[in-house]
Amino acid sequence: MAKNNRTADRVQAMLNLIGGDNVLDMLMDGRAKIEIIVVKHAVDLGAPPRLPFSGAEVVKHEGKGIVEIELRDDNLYIDGKRVELVLSEKQKGDNRIVGHELRQELEGGEWVLLNSNVLDYLYDHPELFPEHWKKDENGDTRYIFFWGSIFRRPSNGYLFVHCLCWDDGGLRRRLSWLGGDWDREDPSVSVAS
Repeated sequence: MAKNNRTADRVQAMLNLIGGDNVLDMLMDGRAKIEIIVVKHAVDLGAPPRLPFSGAEVVKHEGKGIVEIELRDDNLYIDGKRVELVLSEKQKGDNRIVGHELRQELEGGEWVLLNSNVLDYLYDHPELFPEHWKKDENGDTRYIFFWGSIFRRPSNGYLFVHCLCWDDGGLRRRLSWLGGDWDREDPSVSVAS
């Protein structure tokens, strides 16, 4: 019985915050109802991506359809399939791989790469960003790459890919030039098959 009173007291305290002095009484005698709404997060993979800078051209934007996204047990899921962080063998340890080479490896592999629409959704909903994505096993910041979208800067033709990182207590969007190096701190996201 004491547990029920504590629950009722908590409910009343919450309702008082919204100005409902008599709301608990109304709930108890059936004059009011509470509706619990489960929020479903959905991303349209086929929608045009947000451009990372003025004048950016979309070179690649893979994905179609609306998918459900959820965080469960500190893992991200897309339509019920777990999203994994993937490293090339050439990124492991102290190794580095040039972005153009990594792109070819990823596109030629069995991975289902996520596009920047998922990145933007996570950026807008940081509560969905898994805790274990923030830092690697050495405590270094991870830069999570979304290779399903690639952008070009028209002025020089350079290609870029978007990433997310957890920095200064919040999510940050970054761009990396494909002429640069990727290492163990730069995993790619892929949906498990």
